[in-house]
Amino acid sequence: MKKLSVLIVAITCIFTLSGCVADYASVDDEKFAKTFKIKDPNTSQIYIYRPKHYFGSWMKKRVWVDGKFAADLTNETFFVAIVKPGQHIVSTRSEFGNNHITFNTKPGRNYYVKQNIKYGVFAPGSGIRLMSYKVAMKDILNLDLVEGFEDDEKDIDKKDFNELKSELYSQNK
Repeated sequence: MKKLSVLIVAITCIFTLSGCVADYASVDDEKFAKTFKIKDPNTSQIYIYRPKHYFGSWMKKRVWVDGKFAADLTNETFFVAIVKPGQHIVSTRSEFGNNHITFNTKPGRNYYVKQNIKYGVFAPGSGIRLMSYKVAMKDILNLDLVEGFEDDEKDIDKKDFNELKSELYSQNK
């Protein structure tokens, strides 16, 4: 009976912790990202980061750029999205739906979006906001870069995203 209890606890820990593991990028990619240089001056970069936060630190929170899956951020991680200049929507999963921000980017510039974990009714939620480069760069230097993956199954539904885009863009006019 004691062995069974230990086995159940061990399996539970493995499944719980596996949800917290991030897909870290290579050391070289992280070093380059932390220089804040842009490889192609005709593009923009959006740094999306999640600083250290004790509440909800065990949870992955999904991030999308223009409705496309970008990364699952965990505590103390960041991701860099390379985008064409223009208007963009960054979204994050929260407790009762997704939170979004929209902004314009210019070629050869970096933009910084901070993901915060916030208290929820049933589970931690997340919010996002644009940050100044001075604050963001200081924060990012202490974080780990995660890999981004293209995964159509994790994209926001195209119909839902097009409706969201129309709504957000009309609010910004």
